[in-house]
This record gives sequence, structure tokens and C-alpha cells, in this order.
Amino acid sequence: MKPLGAKGSRKVHDILTDLHVPTRRKARTLVVTMDGKPVWVVGARIADEVKLTERTRRVIHLRFVKDLA
Repeated sequence: MKPLGAKGSRKVHDILTDLHVPTRRKARTLVVTMDGKPVWVVGARIADEVKLTERTRRVIHLRFVKDLA
């Protein structure tokens, strides 16, 4: 995945490690994919390829709400 604003690609695991996400939480982290490629590591990063630009014509709005029950 190429995180928004990053110069190169990163593995999702490496992104979470850089953010100091504990190992037990890494295993439960949700990842949204498009055509089999990660585009959103929920709560952490989105991929550069899905950023909004002046050329964007279609948008899908996703929101994750943690169930506190």
C-alpha cells in the first residue's frame, strides 16, 4: 500500500509497527481493500490512490463506528 503522502509503498504490518500499534491490536485491525489491494487501514491510513482530487467523480463515504456494547 502506498499511504497518502508517502513516497513509496509500505506493508500494512510495517505501517502499524511505525504507529506503535500493539501486536494484539494489529491482528484485529480492519483493512478495506479494492481489487485485492489495501486502500484503508481503518483508524490509521488511507492509500494515496484513493485520495480526493479535482478530478474525482465518484465518492464512497465509509465510516467505522466501534460498538461499545
